[in-house]
Amino acid sequence: AAEERGILVPPESPQDLAAAIERLLQDAATRERLGRALQAYVQENHTEARFVGATEAVYHSLVG
Repeated sequence: AAEERGILVPPESPQDLAAAIERLLQDAATRERLGRALQAYVQENHTEARFVGATEAVYHSLVG
């Protein structure tokens, strides 16, 4: 869904980036909602165990 965990802006578009930053500076509710959603996503999907497992899988694929 759009703006689930952040605000996407087109690449190489400083105007759109500036507008997104300005929006977050002025809209505390959106800033807090996105921050909470991203924090939850990171805590669920980027755990130490998952990182170690992915790293081990790469090592095993390289050494057989």
